[in-house]
Amino acid sequence: MPANDAIKALAVLTISTWLLVVATVNAGAQSVPPPAHSSPTWEIAPYVAGGPTTYVPDVTSPERTTILLGVRFVGTMLHGRWWSFGYAPEVTPLLIVTNNPRYETKVITVNGYPAPTIQVTGHGPTPGVGVSPVGFELQFKVGSRLRLYSGGQAGFAWFTREVPVPESRAFNYTAQLGAGLQWRFGSSTSVLGGCMFHHLSNAGTGQNNPGLTGPLFILGIAHAIGRSAG
Repeated sequence: MPANDAIKALAVLTISTWLLVVATVNAGAQSVPPPAHSSPTWEIAPYVAGGPTTYVPDVTSPERTTILLGVRFVGTMLHGRWWSFGYAPEVTPLLIVTNNPRYETKVITVNGYPAPTIQVTGHGPTPGVGVSPVGFELQFKVGSRLRLYSGGQAGFAWFTREVPVPESRAFNYTAQLGAGLQWRFGSSTSVLGGCMFHHLSNAGTGQNNPGLTGPLFILGIAHAIGRSAG
């Protein structure tokens, strides 16, 4: 999926989410309101996410797939009857970029002088880990068990080799923005699903600075600590 299409898809998802929130709140004003939003002090949400990411700016390159295992921590800072706002950092114990080039450096002779050159020997998955210390999340209650959420994170990722091309960097910066739904099925446990727009690059700190950008689809479980997730 080209980066422009990914951005458009995420914009449509985010706008639709907010429109649904507004419509639900207006409808609720005309009927008996549901119970007040009761925000947990902390919420821990492990999740898996994956999707196609395009190598930018060379959109003709084969698409990579980004797969990650993340854990989001949401600490409520502000809340009202229908909403809550929280600090939402993340840790990523596993982050994989597929179809990443494998390469080696060889010395060849050019005009009688030795010169190192990089040769691509194949392609395969490259694992890494990450952390996003900057994050926020908004939640809106639209029913006794259903919530909408929207938020974003920014942080860092370290891979076992340079990503996504030779002479870039193994250390990269990450940013993501997404939205989705949480459905409570227990007193303090919810299942969540959604989509986020994910970007990864070295921000110009490497000799090469292409990025990987695209939508990732999310599935996870959130567990509330403190007040009921009600």
